[in-house]
Amino acid sequence: MNKDDYVVRAQTALWNTSMKIGEKVKSELQEFGVTETQFSMLDLLSKKESHKVTDLAEKMGVKPSAVTTMIDRLANNGLVSRRHSENDRRAVLVSITEEGREVISKFEGKCRSVIKSYLSHLEPNELEALATIYEKLGNIDE
Repeated sequence: MNKDDYVVRAQTALWNTSMKIGEKVKSELQEFGVTETQFSMLDLLSKKESHKVTDLAEKMGVKPSAVTTMIDRLANNGLVSRRHSENDRRAVLVSITEEGREVISKFEGKCRSVIKSYLSHLEPNELEALATIYEKLGNIDE
């Protein structure tokens, strides 16, 4: 095998593994009654005290109306709250609630369990090599 063959082999294995783990993680997310996109919104909201709807739309690459619809659903489930900005009454600020933070925390725990179950099939030296490889790839700035 030459280097290109190994690249194709690694690409295929990485893709297949990511898809398999992704499907399992997605099924775990359904338990919390939120979609992947809604979880992404909650994750964004958890990074800062509050966000403007327009900023969220820009970060997520969608229209503000789509964000408003998503916020409506999350607010109805008690996962986010909204209020008008004190500086600009036209601006709506969205914040994650404690209940929303709990969803993130519990889901992250589920994700760790899923990944741990896959990685449990590796020997300690294989796990160390995998971590080293991912760290190395993660530090590449292209």
